[in-house]
Amino acid sequence: MIERVLRAIAIVIAVLGLIDPAVTSSRTERPLLALVNASATAGMANANDALANRLLFERARTLLQRDFTLISAPFANASGTVVVGDRLPPQASALAMPLFVVLPDSSGVHVHIEHVQVPRRVNVESRAVLHARLRVHGARGRDVFVTLRSASLLRDSIVHRVTTDDERPEVELAYTPTSTGAVPLVLAATLDRASGSVVTQAATNRATTHGATTDAATASVVIDVTDRPLSVLVYDARPSWMSTFVRRAIERDRRFAVTSRVVTSRNISTDAGRPPVSLDEAASLAAYDVVILGAPEALTTSDVAGIERYLRRRGGSVLLLFDRASAGAYTRLTGDVRWNHSTSATASAVVAADVDRRPDSVAMRVTDFMVPSAEVAGSHALALLRPSATDRASGRAVVWSVAVGAGQLIVSGALDAWRFRDATISSFDRFWQGQVAAAAESSPPVLLLETSNRLVAPNEWVDLTVTLREPALAAREVSAVRRGTVAVVLQSGSSTRRERVRVWPAGPVGRFHGVFRAPGTAGRYVLNAKSDGATVDAPIVVSAAATATRTSEASVVAAWAAARGGLAVSATQLESLRPAVTRTLRPTARAVTWHPMRSAWWIIPFSFLLGAEWWLRRRSGRA
Repeated sequence: MIERVLRAIAIVIAVLGLIDPAVTSSRTERPLLALVNASATAGMANANDALANRLLFERARTLLQRDFTLISAPFANASGTVVVGDRLPPQASALAMPLFVVLPDSSGVHVHIEHVQVPRRVNVESRAVLHARLRVHGARGRDVFVTLRSASLLRDSIVHRVTTDDERPEVELAYTPTSTGAVPLVLAATLDRASGSVVTQAATNRATTHGATTDAATASVVIDVTDRPLSVLVYDARPSWMSTFVRRAIERDRRFAVTSRVVTSRNISTDAGRPPVSLDEAASLAAYDVVILGAPEALTTSDVAGIERYLRRRGGSVLLLFDRASAGAYTRLTGDVRWNHSTSATASAVVAADVDRRPDSVAMRVTDFMVPSAEVAGSHALALLRPSATDRASGRAVVWSVAVGAGQLIVSGALDAWRFRDATISSFDRFWQGQVAAAAESSPPVLLLETSNRLVAPNEWVDLTVTLREPALAAREVSAVRRGTVAVVLQSGSSTRRERVRVWPAGPVGRFHGVFRAPGTAGRYVLNAKSDGATVDAPIVVSAAATATRTSEASVVAAWAAARGGLAVSATQLESLRPAVTRTLRPTARAVTWHPMRSAWWIIPFSFLLGAEWWLRRRSGRA
């Protein structure tokens, strides 16, 4: 009897295996949720910020893992996304919606370096000025120490007294290069515990190195120091004292390579170097970063037309150095400017002006000058007469600049400033050296290669942009231009490793964009871009100690989450995140069809049943 039961069950299993029945059931699944640490993907300003965001990320994971299936990475097919951090993560548009954001706790005392502006390229004979924007919260009445270091050496420092609870001060730090190449710099901001004390250089060093602070932030940058001289053309349509002494001032400066032509009479000129024969030679002028024109009133119509093409199609800078008040063809460049010409027996002081037009230091002296009768539209004052209660012309711009197309036109009405060159009463040489250098450095190169960061962590993603000057500037003037082609290569300092970087047209004509991953090995690398015979290099320093600036985008991130069906919660309200996500992402029930007889485990009971039936029959003596 038992043998028959065992045989019958084995036969039933075999028959069901042949039939392969399907079973449909309802199954409840937990939603799939992507959890992204935006601060980690964007880089942290210091170790404290990185640790705080990592701890917040782990708290959010622990809170959500009971009700959701979590993926610790962006996933487009997830049911939703939770972002931890106060900034937009990379490729934010590809994240699954709805979106929820966990913002770090912004209360307490902290300091961050939000942005550092670094010169694109610095001559080894120049002084680089870095502009940094900080954010200091909850430290009213305290001092923040800002230092600039290279290779552990203190290069510059500044102390700022915090006057509000949430302040964004902007500071300037200077770096004087000693050699060429890529120079890594570290900008540090620290809050001192003490307030109201006298600050010394030693105190600054102690605050940075001995921890006499409650919070600190660092940012790493790289400056590209080169020895390429700035190319300057000085062209005098007639001999001019003003132009002569400005030319001598910049010739004494090793940053400049000066070429000059002084037309002494018809078909006779005095040349230094190989200047162009005339100013309407567009190809010859394109080689110069700055063109200085003495005696502008003596320029011909064709000369002015060539200079205008240089400004608009080359994007260079042009200085008009007047030494007499006379009309001429140059008005095509300056526009319909009406001048006020003044002469006095005593010298008037001309002071340099910043962007807010506040005088800061004596630059020159003049007795004969001309200023516009009304402010020129779009102009920017570079030097102005020292304000005076008796002189109606005081406070007016004597040296000013205005954009002409892609270029910059600088006009000087200090007619006899060359007479007052004594260094004890005037900084004539230093003023013009600085103005010419600034004008030359703002002149766009043939090929411009820019990266999102030059000091990066290993395997960090880096954005790059390549701009071709000729197609980009020509697109402003004509409708059809040649777009050009670009090839970009990343190579190590020894040139043993070369990796091609793909770029593609993006944005305006003549601009290309690319993305590449930094090498995993620390060291110095070079990005090389080539286009139609022109080449440009940009240094990339890979370091595990690289720290990024930290900009809080809390308000933007909160609005971004709300627009995508979610909301933003602060770290202090983290417990409200789980109910909010649960209300939006409910577990879903779905019908699941499965075939139970397809399991290989059925072979075990089937074999056991047949084996037991055979054993019982053999024991009872049956075949």
